[in-house]
Amino acid sequence: AYSRITEYISQYPGNTEALFIAGYSSLKLGQYTEALNYMDRCLIRDPANEKYLKLRSRIQSKVKTSTGSK
Repeated sequence: AYSRITEYISQYPGNTEALFIAGYSSLKLGQYTEALNYMDRCLIRDPANEKYLKLRSRIQSKVKTSTGSK
């Protein structure tokens, strides 16, 4: 399923819902850098979107936890 999402994104790079799903999926797979990248791409297109901001914040906290940063 994840490969289908990334394939769809390569065909339609501006589709924020696909980017959001890829970001969420990357988070669940522990791919935090990739997840942040997808969420940043969402936020470029819609910087005030609460859903995107919340997920990006959640991912960022995982990055800090996994790297030991505070």
